[in-house]
Parts: sequence; structure tokens; C-alpha cells
Amino acid sequence: MDISVLGIVWCSFVNRLRPYFNDLFQPTRPELLAAIINASVVLFVPLVLYVAAVVAFNASNVARARVSTNFEFLLRTIFEIGLSFTPFVALAAVSGWRTLVHARRYREQHGGGWQGVIEAGVIGLLSALAVLARGIISRPRDAPPYIVIYGGAALLIGLAIGVVLRFTAISVIKLASRAT
Repeated sequence: MDISVLGIVWCSFVNRLRPYFNDLFQPTRPELLAAIINASVVLFVPLVLYVAAVVAFNASNVARARVSTNFEFLLRTIFEIGLSFTPFVALAAVSGWRTLVHARRYREQHGGGWQGVIEAGVIGLLSALAVLARGIISRPRDAPPYIVIYGGAALLIGLAIGVVLRFTAISVIKLASRAT
């Protein structure tokens, strides 16, 4: 395939998407702001909890000799944080995208945003099932109590997060609509 053909295909693809994105970044569209804020909430709440846990559990009076330099310690800490928060980046992207969809429907009065709350609960349940998958496959007779307890807890946590994100998105939409 010739490079000029690829360029033409790319330009036609971008030109088809341009009206969508130009309309999206208009100041009369607070859905994007709601999506960015919800993605930030999903990303920064676990970070705050991580920092709080490190501070709370590091309150001992035992002295330990550190064998690494400050740079090595900082690099290792950044790597550990990045490793633990990789799944939250994907969840933040999904929550931002779904907030954009549901906020647009909410503004056009085609929905109340409760579908997003249900989706958050389902994502919580599926996350728990993904963690439990190996145990479910290896010991299927012992799995139901774990599925009910851990899956139910993850479902409830997902629903609670969904309610918080719905409240945040609706608040942002109302505040932005009032400002314009």
C-alpha cells in the first residue's frame, strides 16, 4: 500500500471525527469537564488511600539502616506506585468515557445516569470474579461462598462508587450550566 493512500485514509478519518470533537470542546458542553473530573476521582482516590496507608502503618520507632541512596529509594517507590496503580488508569479511562456518554444523555434528558451506577457495580463484580477465577476453576465446589461474599462486596463497592461518580457528574453539569 502506498504511503499517499494511507495519508488520504488518515485525513478522511480525522475529517469525519473533527465535527464530533469540535462540538465536544465547546464551552456549552460540560460533559467533557464531568468526564475529566470523574476520571481524576477514580485515579486519585486510590493514590490518597495509598499515601494514607503508608503514613499510618509507618509509625514505628524501629530504626532500620537503609542500604540504598535517596534516588534509588525514590525510583523504587515510584515503580511500586506505578505497578499498583496500573489497573486504576484503565478504570479511570473507562469511567471518563462512560461519564461522557451518560452525561450527554443526562443533558439531553434521555437518562438519569443510573445506568452508569449499575455499570460501576458490574465492573466491581467482574473485577472480583477475575481475581477469584483461578480458585473458582480449581475448586468449583468450594467457590460459591467466596463468590457470594467477595463478589457481593465488590458489587456494593462498585455501586457506591457509581453513586459518587453520578453525583459528581451531575454537580459539575449543573455548576457549568449555571456558569454559562
